[in-house]
Amino acid sequence: MINLGQSVLIAGFAREGQSTLRYLLKHYPHLNIAVADVNPTAVKDLSYQTFSGPNYLSHLHQFDTVIRSPGISRQQLASARQITTAINLFMAACPGMTIGVTGTKGKSTTSALIHHFLKTAKLDTQLVGNIGTPALDFLEQIHPKTHVVIELSSYQLADLQFSPHLAVILPISEEHLSYHGDFAAYVEAKKQIVIRQTAADYVVYHAHNHQAQAIAQASKGQKIAYAATLDLPSFIPPRDQIPLLGRANLENILAAAAVAQILNIKPYVLTQALKSFKPLPHRLEPIGTYQGITFYNDSLSTTPVATLHALEALGPKVATLIAGGFDRGLDYSELGAVLAQSKLQTLLLLPDTGPRLQATILTAQPHPQLTMMPVQSMAQAVQLAFKHTPKGQICLLSPAAASFNLFKDYVDRGNTFKRLVQTYSQVK
Repeated sequence: MINLGQSVLIAGFAREGQSTLRYLLKHYPHLNIAVADVNPTAVKDLSYQTFSGPNYLSHLHQFDTVIRSPGISRQQLASARQITTAINLFMAACPGMTIGVTGTKGKSTTSALIHHFLKTAKLDTQLVGNIGTPALDFLEQIHPKTHVVIELSSYQLADLQFSPHLAVILPISEEHLSYHGDFAAYVEAKKQIVIRQTAADYVVYHAHNHQAQAIAQASKGQKIAYAATLDLPSFIPPRDQIPLLGRANLENILAAAAVAQILNIKPYVLTQALKSFKPLPHRLEPIGTYQGITFYNDSLSTTPVATLHALEALGPKVATLIAGGFDRGLDYSELGAVLAQSKLQTLLLLPDTGPRLQATILTAQPHPQLTMMPVQSMAQAVQLAFKHTPKGQICLLSPAAASFNLFKDYVDRGNTFKRLVQTYSQVK
């Protein structure tokens, strides 16, 4: 267990902060606990000392330890005596084998694949972390023989004090720059996943991504590379038997399979597991065909690279793309150049990044068949998609941007899109 001192402030009281409080009450009964959250309603019913509003982090120096929620950066806690996280508390107490998964995109799918491979092999496994229920809530269900698959974001990794026994490094590209400050700091946060590995540990990494390679080299563990350009293993069934689309998902499969092979899972088990895997929502999710148009929800594509992967996966049948969202200063030049030369017919551009993406396409001299239309809402985008997408073609929502300007999160954005498709499909 981590020495937290006599007094603790839980900074951030959403799902993970609430889980942390439950854990502390059970395992650190002597602690003087306080809770801080920018939202006053989040802490209004608590019987503990609370801080809220714009200055909710102005009392850090009063506590021995601040337990940081993922959405709060270390820079915001500069006056704290000691900082830790719920993931550190979990890793310190976890008796099982830990398998940590990070990268820019593909973390959830790869984590879910690893978990599904282990379950199909009838191994004891738990899936925790950034993918769903906070890790501390599962601690009592974990035993020494449990394989714990942990999805780890850069927010969680920034001050990680324990490395997993097996680390998976997916491709890394620009993301969360406003949180970390710059790309170098983002990569440095990711690197924490391997810093404390030993020679008995493993790191699985993408063979052709420079950042993933560099992080793997910082590990003392045994190194295993994967990539779709390498020879594909025989256990992978024909593509039409795998419910995952595109090259990026093929690489997610290879990363998860490398973990399974380290754990001596038989190839035929992996084949069986791949055929029965259920893809996660908001990731190239087929919604259905309405008025002859097939709709895909790829709301989790919050970077240009992710949208490029989605376009590659679905191919030239994508006639309409809905893109744009919260502006985090990402580079859209590559995506713009690809769209300019693609067979796309209609591009519906949401605020705030829509105009920037349009500018990069115009610089690349788009083909004359491409029509670009700024829209102010998802409802307007879906309405125009029904109007302009030819029957037999695809309309894809793949924003290449975060959702926070118009939606609560990517789930809200994706669900809104799905609901609007259903609504406008009834309009003749």
